[in-house]
Amino acid sequence: MGETVNRLFPGILLLLVLAQLSCGDSGPVAGDVALSYVSPGGDDQAVRLTVTASAPLTLDDLRATCSGCQAFVRKASDTEIRAILYGPLPSGNVALVSVSDIGVLSGYSVSLHEVADGNLTLPAPATRTLSITSAR
Repeated sequence: MGETVNRLFPGILLLLVLAQLSCGDSGPVAGDVALSYVSPGGDDQAVRLTVTASAPLTLDDLRATCSGCQAFVRKASDTEIRAILYGPLPSGNVALVSVSDIGVLSGYSVSLHEVADGNLTLPAPATRTLSITSAR
């Protein structure tokens, strides 16, 4: 019986190692995260923003998703996108950002610099919220 166990042991050990490896982290998953906007007035027409990623995470693109909205985008680097979203901006998801790993939301941030409302006045950006959320 000891001899049989000695012959089977390397095979069993190999199966256990392979099983452990298959249960491990599958690595980064590229995809989209959403930009979610909240405004108390509901009549905002434009925002200027910057999305950043902490290296080694990267950003690829930003596109408007709200009805009637447009995005004017400048990719400053692999870790920074500057954009203006224009159009009636509803509360909720207004844009998608293509990122290198959707599993690390905390590695991405968004800054809201300026807001223009329906009267073309410039309310304080601190009165609005723009955040990164899961696109799912």
